[in-house]
Amino acid sequence: MVMGTLERLSSLRHRMVDEGFQCFLVSRSKNVLYLTGFPEGILLLPETEDPQLLVSSLNLEEAKERAKGCQIIELKPGEKAFERVAVCLEAMKARKVYFDSLELPLAQLLKERLSSSLELKDGMGLLWNLRKVKGPEEVEKIAQACRLASLGMKAVRETLKAGVEERFLAAIAEYEMRRKGSDGTAFPTIVASGARGAMPHAVASSRVIQNGDAVVVDLGATVEGYASDMTRTFLLPGAPERAMGLLSLVTEAQERAFEGLKPGISCKEADSIARNMIVKGGYGERFIHSLGHGIGLEVHEPPSLSQQDSEILKEGFSVTVEPGIYIKGFGGFRVEDTVLITRDGARKLTFDF
Repeated sequence: MVMGTLERLSSLRHRMVDEGFQCFLVSRSKNVLYLTGFPEGILLLPETEDPQLLVSSLNLEEAKERAKGCQIIELKPGEKAFERVAVCLEAMKARKVYFDSLELPLAQLLKERLSSSLELKDGMGLLWNLRKVKGPEEVEKIAQACRLASLGMKAVRETLKAGVEERFLAAIAEYEMRRKGSDGTAFPTIVASGARGAMPHAVASSRVIQNGDAVVVDLGATVEGYASDMTRTFLLPGAPERAMGLLSLVTEAQERAFEGLKPGISCKEADSIARNMIVKGGYGERFIHSLGHGIGLEVHEPPSLSQQDSEILKEGFSVTVEPGIYIKGFGGFRVEDTVLITRDGARKLTFDF
Protein backbone atom coordinates (compact mmCIF):
# COMPACT_ATOMS: atom_id res chain seq x y z
CA MET A 1 0.00 0.00 0.00
CA VAL A 2 1.24 3.49 -0.89
CA MET A 3 1.36 5.39 2.39
CA GLY A 4 0.81 9.13 2.55
CA THR A 5 0.52 11.10 5.78
CA LEU A 6 -3.12 10.09 6.34
CA GLU A 7 -2.30 6.40 5.96
CA ARG A 8 0.73 6.75 8.23
CA LEU A 9 -1.36 8.41 10.95
CA SER A 10 -4.01 5.72 10.62
CA SER A 11 -1.48 2.88 10.73
CA LEU A 12 0.27 4.32 13.78
CA ARG A 13 -3.07 4.84 15.51
CA HIS A 14 -4.11 1.21 14.92
CA ARG A 15 -0.82 -0.06 16.33
CA MET A 16 -1.13 2.26 19.32
CA VAL A 17 -4.69 1.20 20.10
CA ASP A 18 -3.77 -2.47 19.73
CA GLU A 19 -1.27 -1.93 22.54
CA GLY A 20 -3.94 -0.37 24.77
CA PHE A 21 -2.74 3.27 24.57
CA GLN A 22 -4.98 6.32 24.21
CA CYS A 23 -2.55 8.83 22.70
CA PHE A 24 0.81 9.14 20.93
CA LEU A 25 2.86 12.23 21.78
CA VAL A 26 5.20 13.02 18.85
CA SER A 27 7.79 15.77 19.28
CA ARG A 28 10.81 14.75 17.16
CA SER A 29 10.77 16.97 14.08
CA LYS A 30 11.52 14.13 11.63
CA ASN A 31 8.60 12.11 12.99
CA VAL A 32 6.26 15.10 12.84
CA LEU A 33 7.34 15.63 9.22
CA TYR A 34 6.80 11.95 8.41
CA LEU A 35 3.29 11.93 9.86
CA THR A 36 2.01 15.37 8.79
CA GLY A 37 4.23 16.73 6.01
CA PHE A 38 5.35 19.62 8.24
CA PRO A 39 8.46 19.42 10.46
CA GLU A 40 7.57 21.78 13.30
CA GLY A 41 5.41 21.54 16.41
CA ILE A 42 4.16 18.80 18.71
CA LEU A 43 1.72 16.23 17.40
CA LEU A 44 -0.90 14.53 19.55
CA LEU A 45 -2.44 11.44 17.98
CA PRO A 46 -5.48 10.44 20.10
CA GLU A 47 -7.39 7.19 20.07
CA THR A 48 -10.48 8.45 18.23
CA GLU A 49 -10.37 12.24 17.76
CA ASP A 50 -8.55 14.15 15.02
CA PRO A 51 -4.78 14.45 15.45
CA GLN A 52 -3.73 17.82 16.86
CA LEU A 53 -0.59 19.68 15.81
CA LEU A 54 0.51 22.36 18.29
CA VAL A 55 2.55 25.08 16.56
CA SER A 56 3.87 28.49 17.48
CA SER A 57 2.41 31.65 15.98
CA LEU A 58 5.56 31.96 13.88
CA ASN A 59 4.83 28.66 12.12
CA LEU A 60 1.03 28.89 12.01
CA GLU A 61 0.47 29.92 8.40
CA GLU A 62 3.02 27.50 6.98
CA ALA A 63 1.57 24.69 9.08
CA LYS A 64 -1.91 25.42 7.69
CA GLU A 65 -0.47 25.22 4.19
CA ARG A 66 1.69 22.11 4.55
CA ALA A 67 0.37 19.90 7.37
CA LYS A 68 -2.09 17.20 6.36
CA GLY A 69 -4.56 15.11 8.34
CA CYS A 70 -4.49 17.09 11.59
CA GLN A 71 -6.10 19.98 13.41
CA ILE A 72 -3.74 22.96 13.79
CA ILE A 73 -3.64 24.50 17.26
CA GLU A 74 -1.85 27.82 17.74
CA LEU A 75 0.38 28.30 20.77
CA LYS A 76 0.15 31.90 21.87
CA PRO A 77 3.34 33.92 22.47
CA GLY A 78 4.74 32.95 25.86
CA GLU A 79 2.58 29.84 26.16
CA LYS A 80 4.55 26.74 27.12
CA ALA A 81 3.99 23.89 24.71
CA PHE A 82 3.94 21.13 27.30
CA GLU A 83 1.47 23.04 29.47
CA ARG A 84 -0.89 22.90 26.49
CA VAL A 85 -0.01 19.22 25.93
CA ALA A 86 -1.09 18.51 29.53
CA VAL A 87 -4.39 20.30 28.95
CA CYS A 88 -5.03 18.29 25.77
CA LEU A 89 -4.18 14.97 27.39
CA GLU A 90 -6.42 15.78 30.32
CA ALA A 91 -9.31 16.53 27.95
CA MET A 92 -8.70 13.18 26.23
CA LYS A 93 -8.70 11.39 29.59
CA ALA A 94 -5.54 9.64 28.40
CA ARG A 95 -4.16 7.15 30.92
CA LYS A 96 -1.53 5.43 28.75
CA VAL A 97 0.54 7.60 26.41
CA TYR A 98 3.24 6.66 23.92
CA PHE A 99 5.98 9.18 23.15
CA ASP A 100 8.88 9.33 20.70
CA SER A 101 11.11 11.59 22.82
CA LEU A 102 10.45 12.92 26.29
CA GLU A 103 12.88 14.49 28.73
CA LEU A 104 12.49 13.57 32.40
CA PRO A 105 11.41 17.06 33.61
CA LEU A 106 8.63 17.08 31.02
CA ALA A 107 7.53 13.58 31.98
CA GLN A 108 7.38 14.71 35.60
CA LEU A 109 5.38 17.79 34.60
CA LEU A 110 2.78 15.65 32.84
CA LYS A 111 2.46 13.29 35.81
CA GLU A 112 2.07 16.25 38.18
CA ARG A 113 -0.56 17.91 36.01
CA LEU A 114 -2.49 14.74 35.21
CA SER A 115 -1.90 11.80 37.53
CA SER A 116 1.05 10.01 39.04
CA SER A 117 -0.48 6.82 37.64
CA LEU A 118 -0.17 8.15 34.07
CA GLU A 119 1.76 5.55 32.06
CA LEU A 120 4.32 7.03 29.66
CA LYS A 121 6.09 4.61 27.33
CA ASP A 122 8.71 5.00 24.60
CA GLY A 123 6.95 4.18 21.32
CA MET A 124 9.78 5.02 18.93
CA GLY A 125 9.95 1.37 17.91
CA LEU A 126 6.43 1.59 16.45
CA LEU A 127 7.45 4.59 14.39
CA TRP A 128 10.65 2.96 13.16
CA ASN A 129 8.65 -0.06 12.00
CA LEU A 130 6.69 2.31 9.77
CA ARG A 131 9.58 4.50 8.68
CA LYS A 132 11.98 1.70 7.70
CA VAL A 133 9.86 0.68 4.70
CA LYS A 134 9.93 3.51 2.17
CA GLY A 135 6.96 4.21 -0.08
CA PRO A 136 7.29 5.28 -3.74
CA GLU A 137 7.21 9.01 -2.94
CA GLU A 138 9.91 8.57 -0.32
CA VAL A 139 12.03 6.50 -2.70
CA GLU A 140 11.73 9.22 -5.33
CA LYS A 141 12.95 11.89 -2.92
CA ILE A 142 15.86 9.73 -1.75
CA ALA A 143 16.71 8.98 -5.39
CA GLN A 144 16.71 12.69 -6.20
CA ALA A 145 19.00 13.35 -3.24
CA CYS A 146 21.27 10.55 -4.47
CA ARG A 147 21.45 12.03 -7.97
CA LEU A 148 22.47 15.37 -6.46
CA ALA A 149 25.12 13.68 -4.31
CA SER A 150 26.43 11.93 -7.41
CA LEU A 151 26.69 15.28 -9.20
CA GLY A 152 28.56 16.69 -6.21
CA MET A 153 30.99 13.78 -6.36
CA LYS A 154 31.46 14.34 -10.10
CA ALA A 155 32.43 17.96 -9.39
CA VAL A 156 34.94 16.76 -6.79
CA ARG A 157 36.50 14.32 -9.24
CA GLU A 158 36.84 17.02 -11.87
CA THR A 159 38.40 19.52 -9.43
CA LEU A 160 40.68 17.20 -7.47
CA LYS A 161 44.41 17.71 -7.98
CA ALA A 162 47.57 18.37 -6.00
CA GLY A 163 47.60 21.84 -4.46
CA VAL A 164 43.86 21.99 -3.75
CA GLU A 165 42.74 22.46 -0.15
CA GLU A 166 40.33 19.93 1.38
CA ARG A 167 37.86 22.68 2.30
CA PHE A 168 37.85 23.96 -1.27
CA LEU A 169 36.84 20.52 -2.53
CA ALA A 170 34.04 20.37 0.05
CA ALA A 171 32.83 23.81 -1.05
CA ILE A 172 32.82 22.77 -4.70
CA ALA A 173 30.74 19.68 -3.90
CA GLU A 174 28.27 21.56 -1.73
CA TYR A 175 27.89 24.36 -4.28
CA GLU A 176 27.20 21.89 -7.09
CA MET A 177 24.60 19.99 -5.04
CA ARG A 178 22.89 23.24 -4.04
CA ARG A 179 23.06 24.61 -7.60
CA LYS A 180 21.35 21.51 -8.97
CA GLY A 181 18.57 21.48 -6.37
CA SER A 182 19.67 20.19 -2.97
CA ASP A 183 17.96 21.74 0.05
CA GLY A 184 21.28 21.47 1.93
CA THR A 185 23.90 18.99 2.99
CA ALA A 186 22.83 15.83 4.78
CA PHE A 187 25.87 16.12 7.11
CA PRO A 188 29.18 18.04 7.21
CA THR A 189 31.06 17.06 4.05
CA ILE A 190 34.07 14.84 4.71
CA VAL A 191 37.26 15.37 2.72
CA ALA A 192 40.17 13.53 4.33
CA SER A 193 43.44 13.25 2.46
CA GLY A 194 46.67 11.41 3.19
CA ALA A 195 47.01 10.19 6.76
CA ARG A 196 43.81 12.08 7.73
CA GLY A 197 41.84 9.47 5.80
CA ALA A 198 42.35 7.05 8.68
CA MET A 199 39.76 9.09 10.62
CA PRO A 200 36.39 7.93 9.26
CA HIS A 201 34.55 11.15 10.22
CA ALA A 202 37.28 13.72 9.57
CA VAL A 203 35.62 16.87 8.21
CA ALA A 204 37.33 18.92 5.53
CA SER A 205 40.34 20.85 6.82
CA SER A 206 42.89 23.36 5.53
CA ARG A 207 45.27 20.56 4.50
CA VAL A 208 46.55 20.92 0.93
CA ILE A 209 46.22 17.73 -1.08
CA GLN A 210 49.45 16.29 -2.46
CA ASN A 211 50.43 13.85 -5.17
CA GLY A 212 50.50 10.31 -3.78
CA ASP A 213 47.53 10.97 -1.46
CA ALA A 214 44.46 8.80 -1.07
CA VAL A 215 41.52 11.18 -0.62
CA VAL A 216 38.28 10.04 1.06
CA VAL A 217 35.25 12.15 0.12
CA ASP A 218 31.93 11.50 1.89
CA LEU A 219 28.96 13.73 1.07
CA GLY A 220 25.18 13.83 0.98
CA ALA A 221 22.36 16.00 -0.32
CA THR A 222 18.79 16.48 0.93
CA VAL A 223 15.45 16.75 -0.89
CA GLU A 224 12.34 17.64 1.14
CA GLY A 225 13.95 16.24 4.28
CA TYR A 226 15.23 13.00 2.71
CA ALA A 227 18.96 12.35 2.68
CA SER A 228 21.59 10.61 0.56
CA ASP A 229 25.04 9.34 1.52
CA MET A 230 27.93 8.58 -0.84
CA THR A 231 31.68 8.02 -0.44
CA ARG A 232 34.48 7.64 -2.94
CA THR A 233 38.22 7.29 -2.38
CA PHE A 234 40.44 8.88 -5.01
CA LEU A 235 44.11 8.10 -5.58
CA LEU A 236 46.35 10.91 -6.84
CA PRO A 237 49.32 10.29 -9.15
CA GLY A 238 52.17 8.64 -7.30
CA ALA A 239 49.96 6.76 -4.84
CA PRO A 240 51.82 3.66 -3.55
CA GLU A 241 50.90 0.18 -4.73
CA ARG A 242 49.65 -0.63 -1.23
CA ALA A 243 47.05 2.11 -1.54
CA MET A 244 45.93 0.74 -4.89
CA GLY A 245 45.59 -2.73 -3.42
CA LEU A 246 43.60 -1.52 -0.42
CA LEU A 247 41.19 0.48 -2.56
CA SER A 248 40.75 -2.53 -4.84
CA LEU A 249 39.95 -4.75 -1.84
CA VAL A 250 37.39 -2.33 -0.42
CA THR A 251 35.78 -1.80 -3.83
CA GLU A 252 35.41 -5.55 -4.40
CA ALA A 253 34.06 -6.09 -0.88
CA GLN A 254 31.50 -3.35 -1.45
CA GLU A 255 30.38 -4.80 -4.77
CA ARG A 256 30.09 -8.32 -3.37
CA ALA A 257 28.03 -7.06 -0.43
CA PHE A 258 25.75 -5.11 -2.78
CA GLU A 259 25.23 -8.18 -4.96
CA GLY A 260 24.20 -10.16 -1.87
CA LEU A 261 21.52 -7.73 -0.74
CA LYS A 262 17.92 -8.87 -1.13
CA PRO A 263 14.77 -9.33 0.95
CA GLY A 264 15.21 -12.15 3.45
CA ILE A 265 18.91 -11.69 4.15
CA SER A 266 19.78 -10.52 7.66
CA CYS A 267 21.74 -7.35 8.39
CA LYS A 268 24.41 -9.51 10.03
CA GLU A 269 24.72 -11.72 6.96
CA ALA A 270 25.09 -8.68 4.70
CA ASP A 271 27.85 -7.29 6.90
CA SER A 272 29.62 -10.66 6.87
CA ILE A 273 29.88 -10.73 3.07
CA ALA A 274 32.12 -7.67 3.02
CA ARG A 275 33.78 -8.34 6.36
CA ASN A 276 34.87 -11.86 5.43
CA MET A 277 36.53 -10.57 2.28
CA ILE A 278 38.44 -7.90 4.18
CA VAL A 279 39.41 -10.40 6.89
CA LYS A 280 40.69 -12.76 4.19
CA GLY A 281 42.69 -9.85 2.75
CA GLY A 282 44.40 -9.42 6.11
CA TYR A 283 42.72 -6.18 7.24
CA GLY A 284 39.78 -7.35 9.34
CA GLU A 285 40.88 -5.33 12.37
CA ARG A 286 41.05 -2.22 10.18
CA PHE A 287 37.38 -2.46 9.20
CA ILE A 288 36.21 -0.62 12.31
CA HIS A 289 32.54 0.10 11.62
CA SER A 290 29.47 -1.68 10.30
CA LEU A 291 28.80 -2.31 6.63
CA GLY A 292 26.09 0.32 6.58
CA HIS A 293 22.94 1.83 8.04
CA GLY A 294 19.40 2.78 7.16
CA ILE A 295 18.87 6.17 5.55
CA GLY A 296 15.79 8.28 4.89
CA LEU A 297 14.60 11.32 6.80
CA GLU A 298 17.71 10.84 8.92
CA VAL A 299 21.18 10.02 7.65
CA HIS A 300 21.58 7.28 10.26
CA GLU A 301 18.46 5.33 11.09
CA PRO A 302 17.55 1.65 11.57
CA PRO A 303 18.41 -0.93 10.51
CA SER A 304 22.15 -1.30 11.09
CA LEU A 305 24.01 -3.59 8.69
CA SER A 306 26.22 -4.87 11.48
CA GLN A 307 27.20 -8.00 13.37
CA GLN A 308 24.92 -6.86 16.21
CA ASP A 309 21.71 -6.59 14.13
CA SER A 310 19.89 -9.75 13.06
CA GLU A 311 16.93 -7.91 11.50
CA ILE A 312 15.81 -9.27 8.14
CA LEU A 313 15.96 -6.86 5.20
CA LYS A 314 12.65 -6.15 3.45
CA GLU A 315 11.62 -4.67 0.15
CA GLY A 316 11.51 -0.89 0.54
CA PHE A 317 14.39 -0.58 3.00
CA SER A 318 16.97 2.03 2.00
CA VAL A 319 20.47 1.45 3.35
CA THR A 320 24.09 2.39 2.77
CA VAL A 321 26.79 -0.09 1.80
CA GLU A 322 30.18 1.27 2.90
CA PRO A 323 33.03 -1.06 3.87
CA GLY A 324 36.27 0.67 4.81
CA ILE A 325 39.86 0.10 5.85
CA TYR A 326 41.69 2.61 8.06
CA ILE A 327 45.42 2.55 8.80
CA LYS A 328 46.81 5.15 11.20
CA GLY A 329 49.64 7.15 9.66
CA PHE A 330 48.88 5.84 6.17
CA GLY A 331 45.30 6.64 5.18
CA GLY A 332 41.72 5.47 4.75
CA PHE A 333 39.83 3.69 1.98
CA ARG A 334 36.02 3.63 1.81
CA VAL A 335 33.48 3.19 -0.98
CA GLU A 336 29.80 3.87 -0.26
CA ASP A 337 26.51 3.90 -2.10
CA THR A 338 22.92 4.45 -0.99
CA VAL A 339 20.93 1.36 -1.96
CA LEU A 340 17.25 0.42 -2.18
CA ILE A 341 16.18 -3.13 -1.35
CA THR A 342 13.91 -4.25 -4.21
CA ARG A 343 11.58 -7.21 -4.67
CA ASP A 344 14.33 -9.60 -5.73
CA GLY A 345 17.61 -7.80 -5.00
CA ALA A 346 18.88 -4.26 -4.62
CA ARG A 347 19.39 -1.12 -6.70
CA LYS A 348 22.08 1.53 -6.28
CA LEU A 349 20.63 5.02 -6.02
CA THR A 350 24.02 6.78 -6.02
CA PHE A 351 26.26 6.30 -9.02
CA ASP A 352 29.28 7.60 -10.94
CA PHE A 353 28.70 9.93 -13.88
